[in-house]
Amino acid sequence: MGPCQGRGCREIIMREISRAKGIPMAQVEPGTFRPPVKPVKLGVLAKGGDN
Repeated sequence: MGPCQGRGCREIIMREISRAKGIPMAQVEPGTFRPPVKPVKLGVLAKGGDN
């Protein structure tokens, strides 16, 4: 998931996968919500980039 944690982009991504595969959107499984692998400071997330 990206910075929005799927709140903004999840449906858009599912729609694009549906379009690319030529299948109904109902057949596209939503991604799994996962926390970061290691703790990340909020400031690092706010900055973005590869820090």
